[in-house]
Amino acid sequence: MKKLLLFSLSALILKISLAQITEHNWLVGGTGLFSSTTSNSMAGAVGQRQTQINLSPNIGYFLFDKFAAGLKLGYSNNRYKQLNTPNYNLSKFITYSIGPFLRYYFLPTDKQF
Repeated sequence: MKKLLLFSLSALILKISLAQITEHNWLVGGTGLFSSTTSNSMAGAVGQRQTQINLSPNIGYFLFDKFAAGLKLGYSNNRYKQLNTPNYNLSKFITYSIGPFLRYYFLPTDKQF
């Protein structure tokens, strides 16, 4: 466990130290989430299960030093299911999104942290 934590911390520090915020560099990143929850009420009554997946990648390009423009995508999948019922109810919501972003960094280009 300690080796995994040390490796993850080293990779993060290396990533930060190699990050470039100067003109003609690419900016790639994003976020992700997976969540699954099951709940049951007392006395064996109807419970529910919820599963959620969210992905949000983004990509940008530094047009000038410390100024990037790009595109952010989004995908969300949510499911709700009632348990312990003969005809369980299932609700499913899927959402897609897309949008531009502008980002400016106030850090000096030679000393980023």
